[in-house]
Amino acid sequence: MSILEIIKDIFAGPNASFEKLLMPDYFSNKRQEFDSIQEYAKWLRGILTQFGSMAFIKKNQGLQVPEKWLDGIRKIEAEIERVKIESGPNLFPVDNGSKMSETLR
Repeated sequence: MSILEIIKDIFAGPNASFEKLLMPDYFSNKRQEFDSIQEYAKWLRGILTQFGSMAFIKKNQGLQVPEKWLDGIRKIEAEIERVKIESGPNLFPVDNGSKMSETLR
């Protein structure tokens, strides 16, 4: 990710960040930026944590998590599942069986 993209994300706010996740081919284009599946899996874990944290904060404030945010988290989870099938579950060691998107409902 370039510095310009990071700055745009900061000033655009969380809604724009979640919208970016929903763009067609976002994950396939992003995957091409990484040299290995391990690096890509690490990035996926990081963005799930980042976006999940934003949603949990919203929920803990007593506010409803926007559906667009839940859709974005579901897209991350679906991509993680796809990578697990492709390369094995060892890239995602912690799996308690529940989805973050279900917890946020």
